[in-house]
Amino acid sequence: MMSINHARILADNLDQAAKVIRELCDYADSKMQDIAGEVLNKRIGYGTLSVRARKALRRHGVETVKDILKLSEDDLRETKNCGESTVNEIRDFLQTNHLDFALPNTREMAR
Repeated sequence: MMSINHARILADNLDQAAKVIRELCDYADSKMQDIAGEVLNKRIGYGTLSVRARKALRRHGVETVKDILKLSEDDLRETKNCGESTVNEIRDFLQTNHLDFALPNTREMAR
């Protein structure tokens, strides 16, 4: 049978463990937000995508990864010289960063 003193010690240890876990979770959340910010604010430049893909994005005013997320695949398909292979290249780039295009018509809803 557990004494009252042992129960208090156990409760104190559990409280300390919970505090450490909360601190670790807060730290992990902060780091994930930092990493997400770095990815989203990354400028689209040489070495990132082909010239054709960068030109298609530039026609939509895209300068950063975050800007791409405002576009749908249909937006790109309607762009001059932006065929299916270019759309696939941009989609692959987004998926590499665990991102995806906007759904069709979300630009109009966001206005």
